[in-house]
Amino acid sequence: MLEETGWWYERFPVHHTPETDPHGYELVHESGFRLLHCGDSGPCPEIDHRAESADVAILEMGMPDIGEFPHHHRPSDVISFGERFPDVKILVTHNFARSPASEFGFENPELPSRIAQLNDGSSIDIDDDGNFTVNN
Repeated sequence: MLEETGWWYERFPVHHTPETDPHGYELVHESGFRLLHCGDSGPCPEIDHRAESADVAILEMGMPDIGEFPHHHRPSDVISFGERFPDVKILVTHNFARSPASEFGFENPELPSRIAQLNDGSSIDIDDDGNFTVNN
């Protein structure tokens, strides 16, 4: 544990090309708040196992639904994750779609309202009781 911050973390392997040494991070605050940062990964059992106790999961969504991409989440994978873990707030990063400030790239996909597609400058505020707000 990082005693001065009240946080501890664990690094865990995720599903991506082995040459990239792919890992995610589970961060736990002394309040009990759990943040799962899944790194650059496609769906995998280790993410699902850890999501069972997470409050927030940050998933990369690097590819659109135009084929099979096992090393990246697609919108359909993110939606499926949300259906399996309805109590987890899902934040999407490493998004294949264009940001609001850009005219280039794919359109943002339609995702359920409880799934937030983050943009540059987005943040999460977490209070001492583990309550959180996503600022997007």
